[in-house]
Amino acid sequence: MDEKRPEKKLTILQAAERVLREAGEPLHVDEIARRIIEGGLWRGESKTPQWSVAGSVYASMKHDESSPFVKVKPGIIGLREWIEEPPSGQETTPPPEPAPQEAPSDALVAAIQEVRERIQRDREQINTEAQTIASLIYPLLEALDWDPSNPSRVRFEDAALAGKKVDCALLVRGRPRVFIEAKVLGGALDDKAVAQLIGYCATENVDWGVLTNGEEWRIYWRKIGEKAPDQLLWRVELASDAPAAEVAGRLGLLRRDSVLNGELDRKARGEYVSREVKKALQTLFTDEGGGQKYLVSKIRQLAGKTITPSEIKAVLKELRPGLLKLLEGPAE
Repeated sequence: MDEKRPEKKLTILQAAERVLREAGEPLHVDEIARRIIEGGLWRGESKTPQWSVAGSVYASMKHDESSPFVKVKPGIIGLREWIEEPPSGQETTPPPEPAPQEAPSDALVAAIQEVRERIQRDREQINTEAQTIASLIYPLLEALDWDPSNPSRVRFEDAALAGKKVDCALLVRGRPRVFIEAKVLGGALDDKAVAQLIGYCATENVDWGVLTNGEEWRIYWRKIGEKAPDQLLWRVELASDAPAAEVAGRLGLLRRDSVLNGELDRKARGEYVSREVKKALQTLFTDEGGGQKYLVSKIRQLAGKTITPSEIKAVLKELRPGLLKLLEGPAE
């Protein structure tokens, strides 16, 4: 009697291809990973198998010309053969534009829109840090041209402090340039989390840190401020009502080429100087003590001693609303 042979173990890519064939339609990479794991089609030793699945599929598409996979739209994967010969009962899907022809800003705007929709649709299912990274952070890193599947550009769970690991490190020429610490969707981005992130950055001499819970990204620069909370430079709200293009303008500062060519540092310096000068001017106009006293003295020197301090203060009081409005910086 013939013994039943055990089913041959599948590789990640074989398992992903099987899932797509059984589905008969393109699926989001997260859904492919979920079906692989729940179906027991592949089991690795990784603590975050969804990253392994997504990374392998994206790497296959990027580096293997014969890859069976194709990106239909951000995050959505299909089989290349379906472009010419669609699954039964479905309309032909036009081939996606090659990556070099797609404007980076357009890719980022599309990724932001997709993440926003996922937050609304899948909030209850995105209930761990690992799932937050896979579902909400990974797609944005891809749109920012970091290629999360490439370990020479992105390392997950990177060793940083006393045996602890930062969730994600963005690398340039093999050296970490940005650390990302993730919290579960909706999780608190409190002082403890900030101190943890800045501690990782200080230990490895990394200037840039990002703290995010998927719907809010806080970007810190260690070159400013003496205390960790003072090093917050930008706050990006993905879940806000702002147009996706506007959000992309700020989040786009984290693009790989922006970090590589120093644009991020230049923009940061300009933002910091502008913010601090405006704060100093606000103090001069609003401080009834030393600040305004100094300003009144300088105005008397320029305008003439015949004008009294009380007259100058009256004019400043009249001008104050308009001046303060002029000095208000963009909302973080």
